[in-house]
Amino acid sequence: MFLKDMSDKTFIGRSNEMEVIKGIISEAKSGDASSVFLSGRRGIGKTSLIMHLAQELFNDRSGPAPFLYTIKTAFTSIEKFSKDYLISFIIQNLAFHRIEPSLQAGTLYSLEDLREIAEKSEAPWITDLIDGYKKVLDSGESIKLFSYVMSVPYTSYALTGNPVVVLIDDFHKLRKFSELNADEDGRDFWMLIENMMHSGHVPHVISGNQADLNRMFFEESAMGDLLDVVNLMGLNRENSGRFFNALCDKYALRFEGDLSEFFSIFNGNPLYIKSFIQSARQTGKSLSREDAWEIYFREVIKGKLKTYWTSLLESYIPQFELRRPTLIFLWFLLTNDNDIALSNLTEDLAKNQNDLDRIIRNLNASGAVETGFSTLEIMDDRVLSDVIKGLYLNEVRRESVDEIRDEIIGHKYKSKQQKRAPSFDVTIPSDPNAELIAVKSLEQVALHHKVPMTVVGQLQIALVELFTNIIAKDNISDDNYHLSFRVTDNMFAIEVKTPPSGYDYASPDNDQVFKMMRYYVDDIKIERIMNSSRITLTKNIGKD
Repeated sequence: MFLKDMSDKTFIGRSNEMEVIKGIISEAKSGDASSVFLSGRRGIGKTSLIMHLAQELFNDRSGPAPFLYTIKTAFTSIEKFSKDYLISFIIQNLAFHRIEPSLQAGTLYSLEDLREIAEKSEAPWITDLIDGYKKVLDSGESIKLFSYVMSVPYTSYALTGNPVVVLIDDFHKLRKFSELNADEDGRDFWMLIENMMHSGHVPHVISGNQADLNRMFFEESAMGDLLDVVNLMGLNRENSGRFFNALCDKYALRFEGDLSEFFSIFNGNPLYIKSFIQSARQTGKSLSREDAWEIYFREVIKGKLKTYWTSLLESYIPQFELRRPTLIFLWFLLTNDNDIALSNLTEDLAKNQNDLDRIIRNLNASGAVETGFSTLEIMDDRVLSDVIKGLYLNEVRRESVDEIRDEIIGHKYKSKQQKRAPSFDVTIPSDPNAELIAVKSLEQVALHHKVPMTVVGQLQIALVELFTNIIAKDNISDDNYHLSFRVTDNMFAIEVKTPPSGYDYASPDNDQVFKMMRYYVDDIKIERIMNSSRITLTKNIGKD
């Protein structure tokens, strides 16, 4: 329930989406608001966003009253669902309008308790809602009961004049719930909510499984015509780094080395980043790049990410006899041209067409496979791909852990190693004479590689400028600098990694110094890695 504090320093990079949705629903008072379908892949952060949106609306109080509800799989009857929905709405609405502040304590209330509160607080509309609910309940008509409680937010607006925004998470579960409670006519009663979304005074924000909701809203009903679609994408590179660093700060973790490849693998998915960091907590506080690859491997083989995807696939492929063919099918998609005609798959997989159709349909619903008009492909998700590799190599090919490791991370790690030029690494204490040690180290490396002295002199000047006019201003006193010298046939590069610090080396105050340094080197690159910075100076050998 969102009445508790939802403040979280790791909720990063969603301000634009929040503002878009708030702008769409802001016209609720005038009756011109629209309902919203919050779409996005699994783990992308839809639930987190909708909860923070509810909290912001609740704290702001200048707009419509937020009502946040998550569809629960525990309810198997319309009666239990409707009672919970009604009680949740009344509690949240009373708390928002401060009719009963004590409701924010999270105590469980019955309808009788809420009736008593309504009488004491002179809120007769609550009594009207409860009386209407009991009347419909006594009629024994489940569809009418469901329709009544889903219209309660609008009814409260009609009785009080106060607009409401309804935020429903995991809405796709209503479809399964509808199947379990279908009447003799087999009606999909979840479609009745379409009637509630016509009011611009009571907009809905709906999220859940993307594939299921696309089918429900655009294939099985006309609800999509009433919805503005906001597609939640992965965090961009900058916000991924901020989210990663915020979690590392939270758990006092520190990584050495370049982790940019992992940001590409995670593709801005907060669930993946969070799972990786949580696994890293169990390894140690200071971790190398090799540690990071082992953590990732462990996650996709037996960790939370593996459990997440296998549990999901099992829920959509409940027939045990179809799971092995499904795994073979996923491997087939992963290792073949993604633009495959469906008609070719039955013979290749030695399955009958009905089984294959069922596998494809269920995988599409799970979000693991995306279908086009006549083609299909596995979702563009490297974590999912690596989980599939691990499952297939272990359960079908029965390969060893070392063989699986080589398939999943071996080629990535080796290719990275092969791309780096030979380097000479030096660790220097952060004291006032650090630049002298750095300059002497540079000179020795340059002599070993027979680098022209004109080039050496220019690099030394640039290095001294870096230490004396920029790094020294950070007042670092209790850690080391890490220098790496790399030399190829036509390039000399110096990497300087600073100790952890909040200092911004790329600030405008440093522009003049860097401008002068560029007279002596060909390129300067500044990167933020965790709480440290890496400054790379590059000079083309032989260039004046």
